[in-house]
Amino acid sequence: WDGNSSSNWVMLEFMDTDCPYCVRSADLYGEASEIFRDSNPEWNGAQVDFYASATQLDIQGHETSRAEIAAFRDKSTGYECAGQDCANRDGSAHDYVTYIDDIDQDNMDEWDIRGTPTYFLIQPDGIIAWVSNGGTNLGDVNGDGEQNTFIDAIVYLVTYDDAGGA
Repeated sequence: WDGNSSSNWVMLEFMDTDCPYCVRSADLYGEASEIFRDSNPEWNGAQVDFYASATQLDIQGHETSRAEIAAFRDKSTGYECAGQDCANRDGSAHDYVTYIDDIDQDNMDEWDIRGTPTYFLIQPDGIIAWVSNGGTNLGDVNGDGEQNTFIDAIVYLVTYDDAGGA
């Protein structure tokens, strides 16, 4: 991290291509990566860079490879993701998500990840602004007593910070 508050925000997802919850959330994660960009005229917040740390959970039937991760990212055929061809997952190809090979679980262990998907929203200065605690709907980002998604976290925190409030 460079400590520069004008740098980009980071949304980091820990995921497994054979995790049914990760496959279901792939549509929303990909869509969010297209929305929260400087090049989107409808988004007036800071740039958010999206990353997916792809692992292989120690669960029977969860076997992955770099080729399967690429098929998940690109929605290409020939590999199975959570019991279906990777090309059949919802959403579009993840053109704006950078995938990280964590098949050996080194990153997952270092970050003490207990399940997938788990999301972190990281400020430009490297401080973790929000974490989902293992699901897409956990965490009260705006203090209203409701559980929020990573979309809510981005909209509230990145827009709030961009307006000079955080």
